[in-house]
Amino acid sequence: MRYQLSFLAIFLYFHSIAQIHTLGGKSISKEKMDQFVQHELDSLHLMGLSIAVVNDGKVVYHHAVGLANVYTQEKMTDRTMFEFASMGKSVFAFFVMRLVDEHILSLDTPLYKYMPYPDIAYDNRYQLITARMVLDHTTGFPNWRDGDSLKILFTPGTKWSYSGEGYEYLAKVIEHLTNHTRRNLDSLFTQEVAIPLNMEHTHYSINPYIARHLAVGHVGDTVTYEPSDKFSFSPAGGLYSDPLDFTNFLIGVMDGKILSKAGYDEMLRQQVRLDSTARQSHVGDTGWGLGFAIGPTAYGNEYSHGGNNWGYTGFFMLNREKRFGFVVLTNSDQMNAIKGDFSEFLEKGE
Repeated sequence: MRYQLSFLAIFLYFHSIAQIHTLGGKSISKEKMDQFVQHELDSLHLMGLSIAVVNDGKVVYHHAVGLANVYTQEKMTDRTMFEFASMGKSVFAFFVMRLVDEHILSLDTPLYKYMPYPDIAYDNRYQLITARMVLDHTTGFPNWRDGDSLKILFTPGTKWSYSGEGYEYLAKVIEHLTNHTRRNLDSLFTQEVAIPLNMEHTHYSINPYIARHLAVGHVGDTVTYEPSDKFSFSPAGGLYSDPLDFTNFLIGVMDGKILSKAGYDEMLRQQVRLDSTARQSHVGDTGWGLGFAIGPTAYGNEYSHGGNNWGYTGFFMLNREKRFGFVVLTNSDQMNAIKGDFSEFLEKGE
């Protein structure tokens, strides 16, 4: 009888871990999830895809399919690395909040007081820009400058407009305040965020491990360009990681690790409400926190970010109340389809 009970306990344990629970509470078998992932790979004509799903603060599913390089026919593996593109903005915002907790900088001190910015000093409005405005995209900067000319499109702090330029400015300020350069700022990120959250292979600068395991980006069946400078910290789009490593960030945010409660409250609070135009390109999101899009649902707020570098696309979402999340990456250009398909499937299970 004792052995029967032990066998039953083992059976129930392995049966339970073979199930993935959707945000809506429906159970999905590993086999059904595998089939959906393969369907997405085939129907969207993706080169490769890797996904990890978190239930109750633990990784319950990870699967990598397809090719890391169409020319060499190298296959995806569990540890294939990706460019996370703009998804790195959320991690950078977390890094900034770490420094705010340590009183290295303030969210609301105008950045020019820390370090003047010659690129935009001709426009006095830049003296209004703060770290908060950078992280919630209200600097007035365009996403990227036109050639060598950086402009302010509206008075900083008055409305939302997505901008990578603001992140670049803030990174320069952090370099100045911490006595780092763009070439070694990743070491500070590693110390402050990656090591405490057990993100062993997550970096903003490439290293030999990443170089060996990095999937090649593709547009259609063609390998894209090689990034021109992989060794320089790029806060707006230069994060390298893999889905399993990145889930430690999602779980860290779910569990309130490292940052103070006040830091989390500020980072995940809606700082700005998206207008109707912005919502057309950020379907389901109604506002922006510090580094995260925010979308209210029947299950509580979802915090998310997508990423799209040429040849690499992906998306992550987390729900703190349900301790649920997922991250999906591909080395193909299909961010919008991936975001919608996986979000719906992992909410409804169909």
